[in-house]
Amino acid sequence: MKLSNLVSALTEIERIRPSVADAATTVASIENDSRQIKAGSVFVAITGYELNGHKFIGNAFENGASAVVLQDEEFIEPDFSDRCIVVKNSRKALAELACRFNDNPTKKLVVVGVTGTNGKTSTAHILYELLKKSGNRVAIMSTIERCYNEYQHDMDHTTMEACAIQEFAQAVLDRGAKYLVLEVSSHATSLYRVYGCHFDQVIFTNFDIDHQDFYNGIEPYFDAKADLFVNYPNRFPKKCSVSILNQDDGRVRKLEFEAKTDRIITFGLKEKAKYSGKGLRVTDSGIEGEIIGEGNSVSIDSRLTTNFNCYNLTAAIVSAVELGVSIAAIERTIPEIRNIRGRLTEIPSLLPFRVFIDFAHSGTGLENVLTALREIAKSRVIVVFGAGGEKDPLRREEMGYAAANLAEISIITCDNPRRENPKDIIDAIVQSWRVAVRKNCLEREMLVEADRNLAIQKAIEWAEPDDIVCIAGKGHERGQIIGTEIFDFDDYEVAEQYIREAENVQDRGNC
Repeated sequence: MKLSNLVSALTEIERIRPSVADAATTVASIENDSRQIKAGSVFVAITGYELNGHKFIGNAFENGASAVVLQDEEFIEPDFSDRCIVVKNSRKALAELACRFNDNPTKKLVVVGVTGTNGKTSTAHILYELLKKSGNRVAIMSTIERCYNEYQHDMDHTTMEACAIQEFAQAVLDRGAKYLVLEVSSHATSLYRVYGCHFDQVIFTNFDIDHQDFYNGIEPYFDAKADLFVNYPNRFPKKCSVSILNQDDGRVRKLEFEAKTDRIITFGLKEKAKYSGKGLRVTDSGIEGEIIGEGNSVSIDSRLTTNFNCYNLTAAIVSAVELGVSIAAIERTIPEIRNIRGRLTEIPSLLPFRVFIDFAHSGTGLENVLTALREIAKSRVIVVFGAGGEKDPLRREEMGYAAANLAEISIITCDNPRRENPKDIIDAIVQSWRVAVRKNCLEREMLVEADRNLAIQKAIEWAEPDDIVCIAGKGHERGQIIGTEIFDFDDYEVAEQYIREAENVQDRGNC
């Protein structure tokens, strides 16, 4: 693609030299990381949380950039001023350029966006399995991974930057994909990461207050998610677009009257929803029952468990039915779907208690997980958790409160403290935990162990027959962020190591 053609996609240019606007240079790639620049690349300078991309404009030109798009003119140097394009918003510009460079692949794919405070990843993966195992060519981009057949990459954000999303969409389209399931965070809309994406369906799993380190109040946070339903259908249209909304959630339900998609479908576990999972039952072995709606009836025999997976299953099934997957194929696939790694994942064990790993890292998330485990617990619940540094501080209070109310034993430890003092984070959790215990007259035990490895070891050592151990906060993550460094750490692997050691001790005792 010629540079002149690419630049014409920008809608908010504030200053550009004619030599750039008319350039016949062939563009090699669109990048927001100067280290990825090669001869002919266009570099888009973005101001991030930790790094300001404008400071690397010189590096980009040294590495062969043909042009740079930026919004802060003070970083323009005379040596390269003739190759700079000044825009009002460089994040928006990145999305516009990425869409144009990759020839708008989401217009050609069937794209399903999944948003909500909780349940996004599980719902996206359930839908991915339903589509894939019914013979469809489907790709997924979620918190955990982005993959299409052998084309697979790990993820480091819920939603990647715009250039990575459009590049991935084009790559899977070229490889024959028809469907793309895309997990969409609120940050993805606020930071223009999915700007320019054309959605055939958008699913809203649920809503609760979160990310108040980024949003100044609950309304801006809700509006960021609602943007997919209210503004995207007109701005980036698709024929026969559909909103799939959780009828049981009061905030989400409001969008039934505000969404601008061609159709609006509600789901829930009550009768009022168009698709109702009222008949679903959670058992020790999974979820059983029936989902009924729009003249369809789907029998459920799932190995997934907990009430919130009833919602995740229902949302994914509604989406699959609307995309044309047969009821028979859905019913055949449901029993094969397992919890994805780090989402209430049980570690296989010969011990007389059960150990689960979960990604719950907010008050509501932890409350949901512990409530679900309480329903199947025959004895005590032991929870190991912390709270992320440089994130919404309200999470610390809410998580401490949830743990005190729902677990007999809380072991409070480090999560990803980042550049915060771990002690400050732990102290805030402990204070909230103690307030909840006093206020509700609870008999509880609590241990502070800042070393997460030792905290997990303690939980497994303390567990007794019929107890449930929940290790919460990091889920699928394979690293722990301390300061600015990432150290290898996997909750599953650490817990599994101590489980195997305990099994060996148990075996020797039985000899």
